Amino acid sequence: MSWIIETDDQGRSLIRHLGALGFTAFWTTGAFPEEAGDGPVWTDEGSGEDDTIHLYGFLWERDAPEQDVFEELMGRAVREIDRHVIRQS
Repeated sequence: MSWIIETDDQGRSLIRHLGALGFTAFWTTGAFPEEAGDGPVWTDEGSGEDDTIHLYGFLWERDAPEQDVFEELMGRAVREIDRHVIRQS
C-alpha cells in the first residue's frame, strides 16, 4: 500500500492513499478542526489531546467503502501519520 503525506498550497496537511481504495483527506492533530465543517471526520484519540489525529474532507477515487473496511483503512492512515510525525520531530 502506498501513502503520500504532504502539505497543500494553503498549508493544510494531506494524506493520500494510492490503491484500490484510493482517497485524499486533510488531517490535523490536537483540537477538533473547525474547518472540517459538516462532513465526515475520523478521529483517533491517541494517548492524549495533543496526540489526537483528525481526518476530514475525504475525496474518494471511487465510492467510499463499507464501514468495517473504512475503519481498517483509517487505522492504517493514522499509523502512517504517526510515522510521519515521528520522522518530522
